[in-house]
Amino acid sequence: RATTAILRRLASATAMSSVRVSTTKSAPGIFSRSTMPSKLRFIRDISRRVADQQELVEARDKALAGEQAKADLLAVMSHEMRTPLNGVLGTLQLLSRTELDDKQRSYVEMMDTSGQLLLEHVNNVLDISRTDAGKMVLSRREFDPTSLVCEVVDSQRDRAAARGNTIKVDVLGDPIGTVIGDQARLSQVLLNLCTNAAHAMKEHGGTLEVKLTEIQVGPEDMASSLQLLPGSYLRLSVSDTGCGIDWEIRERIFEPYFTTKGVGEGTGLGLAVVYGIVKEHKGDIKVFSETGKGTTFKIYFTRYSRK
Repeated sequence: RATTAILRRLASATAMSSVRVSTTKSAPGIFSRSTMPSKLRFIRDISRRVADQQELVEARDKALAGEQAKADLLAVMSHEMRTPLNGVLGTLQLLSRTELDDKQRSYVEMMDTSGQLLLEHVNNVLDISRTDAGKMVLSRREFDPTSLVCEVVDSQRDRAAARGNTIKVDVLGDPIGTVIGDQARLSQVLLNLCTNAAHAMKEHGGTLEVKLTEIQVGPEDMASSLQLLPGSYLRLSVSDTGCGIDWEIRERIFEPYFTTKGVGEGTGLGLAVVYGIVKEHKGDIKVFSETGKGTTFKIYFTRYSRK
């Protein structure tokens, strides 16, 4: 009875296995002794293992809670910073319309440029938070992707020329026509890629080439590592003749806050935002690069048309 009571108390913290032992009838001429069937019980203390598993579960829960708290903080701070920042930028625009001398106007333009840069960083942080939380919302409006590409590229020509860079645009194949999608997000993708390309060519200048074409993806394309379903896609290619991306870091360039730029030159959010937008559009992104010769980003967007 005492043994039974002890076994019951240990049941929650131990593992018990039973082996039934019984005798069999011996062959004629071999000595045997008849015994009653019996059980052998082995008790193994697993309380330490249970405690270790519980510690792992608690550590995992704390890590997840910490990540969620960080994401919530970033989202709230980004949102709260953007509201007064928009007010500052709006006031600067009003100020620029008043009578200013050349020196005052240059000050206003520098403040506006810095404010726009800060707003871009704030928006990137907010986009990362929304992507991680699965809450990025895309608009579905009709627009002309060819016009979008030309407008974004034209907005970068003066800056590119000042750095000694040349920009080329090619629309391949038949006219694409209008599509359904988030025009602002696609502009953001192209602008981020053009900005990165310009930075890669800052030392010696070079050529930035943007190509847009419509393609059909079939099973054979899926086998070549494209993570896409069969169907119609827009392929946006952005190529530069800059410094290229080393193989060791190529797999990390889409990680939030990862950057190889110097202090004050970038936050490491641009490509992470690009990746999030592309995936939200049910698309894919591929990178081809050779150190010292340049880089090409190929973006695939699902083509949605008005039926």
